[in-house]
Amino acid sequence: MKFIRIACHTDEFYKSPPENFGVLLEEHKVWLEKQKKSGKLIDAFLLAGNKDGDRNIFIWEFESTDEIDKCIWEDPIGFTFNWEIYPAIDVFEHIQNVLPKFTR
Repeated sequence: MKFIRIACHTDEFYKSPPENFGVLLEEHKVWLEKQKKSGKLIDAFLLAGNKDGDRNIFIWEFESTDEIDKCIWEDPIGFTFNWEIYPAIDVFEHIQNVLPKFTR
């Protein structure tokens, strides 16, 4: 099942000295590439110019809630994000599900 994870950095991220994050960002990049190659990470985007600061959108393929939890804790910089996680429903499936409610 596909899930959307929306992430914003915590204050801890912005208060930490930049030199601390060079290594962590490289580890994060390698980890994301591994997730993409395994088929778990479908895509990732940064919403540039967002009024709330950096906001990252990740599209994941998860089989269980345990897998979601594991993914969050494995991310080398996962602790620097506030996460929102939502199940994603294909829009065409959604239309098929609601269409009977609006047609007679």
